[in-house]
Amino acid sequence: MGIATLEGHAMRNKNVRRGIWTSLAALSCRPSHAFALALAVVLGWFASSAGAESPASGPDVILVVGAEGEPEYGKVFSGWADRWEQAARQAGGKITRIGDKVTDDPEGSSDRDRLQAVLAAVDPAVSQPVWIVLMGHGTFTQNVAKFNLRGPDLSAADLSGWLQGVTRPVVVINTFSASGPFINALSHPNRVIVSATQSGVEQNYARLGEYLSQAILDPAADIDHDGEVSILEAYLAGAAKVRAFYEGSDRLLTENALIDDNADGLGTPATAFRGVRPVAKAGDPTRSLDGRLAAKITLAPESVRLPFTVEELAEREVLEAELERLRAGRSELAEADYQAAVLPLFIRLAKLYQVAEARMTKANP
Repeated sequence: MGIATLEGHAMRNKNVRRGIWTSLAALSCRPSHAFALALAVVLGWFASSAGAESPASGPDVILVVGAEGEPEYGKVFSGWADRWEQAARQAGGKITRIGDKVTDDPEGSSDRDRLQAVLAAVDPAVSQPVWIVLMGHGTFTQNVAKFNLRGPDLSAADLSGWLQGVTRPVVVINTFSASGPFINALSHPNRVIVSATQSGVEQNYARLGEYLSQAILDPAADIDHDGEVSILEAYLAGAAKVRAFYEGSDRLLTENALIDDNADGLGTPATAFRGVRPVAKAGDPTRSLDGRLAAKITLAPESVRLPFTVEELAEREVLEAELERLRAGRSELAEADYQAAVLPLFIRLAKLYQVAEARMTKANP
């Protein structure tokens, strides 16, 4: 079987891909042609393999529906929130919904106040991410971007301040117009920030929220075919549908989505990716593109995730970071030196997957 055939099977079938990890571990003591073929496949997709953690506590998912402006928009935004709620329930998440429900709202509090209170109360001991999905309209005046709520609006500076004490991974999804400045304000290590626009001047109604809420539940958005839709994959699928809408309607594209997960506050457009890997060169050669963290965060049901321990996840992070560094500098190394450097790392990574796969098999015979 040739490399191209192996790649085709691996990209279509998560079980084949997990099997490749097992093969790598088994073949690690006796390098061979088969091992070289398997290594070639893994080189193409190692950074995008999700294998998310499966702790006892699920993620916190905070869904905020903004001021509707017009009743027709209120129904649309609530529909987006319904889909996100469905995805969060499948993931065993703790769901808070603000803005379109009257129950459980403290008397006299605004939606802005309630969001601040919810963020102040998140459990710092849980390792799963905090998801904040903001659905509605946005404005940008006097160089200040805001998300429109019932009552006082939410500024990027507000949300940045409230998140200062949150050390868990955070995903903030800004589906509203003029949301680009939220990336600049919220970018931080261990965070994924998505914005529907690249700047505050893109103030027309943003459609990313519609397609993103569909993608997070759509198996067709699973680009790397690992059985999970990561936030990166949902972003890429949603942004592609936004572009298709404008092209199909013969309209000028008025929203350009960005994703930021490397804490540089710049963001990367969806067009910079091929599959789930960024391929466009950053303008600054010392700067990495985004997507690595976002590829690992998902709302997939726990049953499909490999049960890595916290220690295994930490080790995997170190190994993948080193592999990413080697890939970035591959052109500076002789091919033999590159292979000699990556081979031990892939063997260690393969054994991590082999252990997690065995743990899952034992728990679900």
